[in-house]
Amino acid sequence: GSKINVVKLLEKRRHPRGCDQISELSRQRERQVTNRMQPNHTTALLGLPEFNVMPMVEMDDSIYLRIEKNSTAETCPHCGTQSNKVHDRRKQPLKDLPLRNKPLILVLIKRRFRCLRCHKVFLESYQTIDRYQRMTKRLIHHITRDAIRFTFKTAAAVNGVSNHTARSLFVSKAKQLAADKMAPSVL
Repeated sequence: GSKINVVKLLEKRRHPRGCDQISELSRQRERQVTNRMQPNHTTALLGLPEFNVMPMVEMDDSIYLRIEKNSTAETCPHCGTQSNKVHDRRKQPLKDLPLRNKPLILVLIKRRFRCLRCHKVFLESYQTIDRYQRMTKRLIHHITRDAIRFTFKTAAAVNGVSNHTARSLFVSKAKQLAADKMAPSVL
């Protein structure tokens, strides 16, 4: 749908000739230019220190930002060796806190690395995004905070998620607090 079109638009804005495939040489040049630039102020403003923020597309109803982790190597979870061999890249849309009163969608460029020692493929890890989540940790925190203070329906509407998502995140947080013995045993 529209998310796929926005991702394609981001790629075309990045590559004016409309190339769908980007050569590895182009990626290396882009990394070299990025490394020589001053610190990415958009990254600092958004509070995403582990990512490089690339082109922004603002539509009538939402804002899309393309992000990629700024490290060049990852540690293999299987053998512990550092690897900088990128196996492939995939795009994943993530919901984040609203920006300028519009929903913010981060288009994460996830890299899979191939370990040069054990030859296994693995994903890079993130501090601001939990594995298998489609939203940032800080958005999850805001949703659970709102679900505690308001009804699930209100918390869902304010944060742009479904009632089921707001309820699931609340239950997950309640279980975590109970496990940590921070919640009273009787409500």
